[in-house]
Amino acid sequence: MAIAAGPYAAGVPVDSVQHAAATPEQAQPYRELGLADDEYARIREILGRRPTAAELAMYSV
Repeated sequence: MAIAAGPYAAGVPVDSVQHAAATPEQAQPYRELGLADDEYARIREILGRRPTAAELAMYSV
């Protein structure tokens, strides 16, 4: 039995910084996490790209 490895091993892409930079239009649940539109816009401005799922979760705390 082979063990799958790598970011696409399970068939689901990992939301890495590279993936976030390459997919700026991807919708994110920032409102559901309690962030306002202006807060989300500021996060994108600071990062220069959309945040990864993990980054978005950390900013929403």
